Amino acid sequence: MRKTTIALVLTVSLAAGGLFAQKPFVLTATGKKRTYDKITSDASGTLTVTAGKISQKIKTSAYKYAWVPLQQAPEVSNMYRAYKARKYTDVVVAFNPAYKKYRHLGWECFSILMVAKALNNLGKTPAAISKLELIKGKPDNPTESKYYFQAKRLLAELYVKNANLDKAKNALKDLSQSKDDAIVAFANNIRGDIYLKEGKTKDAIIEYAKTALLFEKTNKKERPEALRKIVQLLRQEKNNKAKNFEKILRQEYPGSKYLEGL
Repeated sequence: MRKTTIALVLTVSLAAGGLFAQKPFVLTATGKKRTYDKITSDASGTLTVTAGKISQKIKTSAYKYAWVPLQQAPEVSNMYRAYKARKYTDVVVAFNPAYKKYRHLGWECFSILMVAKALNNLGKTPAAISKLELIKGKPDNPTESKYYFQAKRLLAELYVKNANLDKAKNALKDLSQSKDDAIVAFANNIRGDIYLKEGKTKDAIIEYAKTALLFEKTNKKERPEALRKIVQLLRQEKNNKAKNFEKILRQEYPGSKYLEGL
């Protein structure tokens, strides 16, 4: 049973854990971490690493992953600032240079997530889906993996929104690897949404109930959303148990948007 909620955010968390303070590094194929003053990458992932006045090449077969701090990835910084300023068109324009230069340096998932969010906010959902589909597998870099799960979460949501249910199910399989409770709760809810679209109301209620009953009230998004959906579905079935879930929702989330119109 999961009893904690870990929030993943796209704001000052970029600086947490020393993302600005750390030096660029490469984790070699043998598992050794080597730091450098500067790291660049070509389109294929071959690195050029510089320490002092000495530079050398590192082929993709010789390392597991590489990473540079945000201050050494100005194109990515530009995307992030544009997104925070809600200049979504600027985010889209900034994506290609950011993605090409830093996709092998720890910023692939982040760049894709930023542009997909921007495109979705511009009402270009199919384009957002296409960008998210560029991500093929979970990155080895733990710093990047959190953005991977956020991207997969958005992808699953957009698939359901566009009735691509089979693809949504596959995206949920990827989310099952997450250790973040909010992601798992989200996956339960999306799975419930899929069942609803398939006409499987009882299965949908079970998925929503997993979120409602297995998570604490500190979860203020997925859990109250699940409670609301349970109440609505049970009411449709004229099931008196709807009152029990409504009571939980009203007592534990007073003033929540999920109470509106209920």
